[in-house]
Amino acid sequence: MEFEVLEFKKEAQQSLDEVRYALSEGWVSERLESSSQYAYLNLTTREGQEYCVRLSGRGFQVVGRSHDEVSGEEGGTWETVYSLLNCISPSYSSSFSARLADRLNRLQPSAERPEQND
Repeated sequence: MEFEVLEFKKEAQQSLDEVRYALSEGWVSERLESSSQYAYLNLTTREGQEYCVRLSGRGFQVVGRSHDEVSGEEGGTWETVYSLLNCISPSYSSSFSARLADRLNRLQPSAERPEQND
């Protein structure tokens, strides 16, 4: 059972690591108890909105509007952290697009990059 709890916490942490660029803050809650069926994440969007999110086998669910607060399920369930952020953070889409463009530019061979005049 301890292994299953750690696996949910690990998955929650990996999800946060993947979208850290689009958040002001994010961490796996240590105050709210995780189980073999769920873990809690605390998020602060770039807009300054705080959320407590439960990650379970069903997906990601907003359960509170403050860190470490479980006040009930709000809205739907999202399969990925990306779809959750797309719904709760208006700036997520532009952050994602900018990050993708940056990564694609790094993949382009330097000979093909347009000249930059400073």
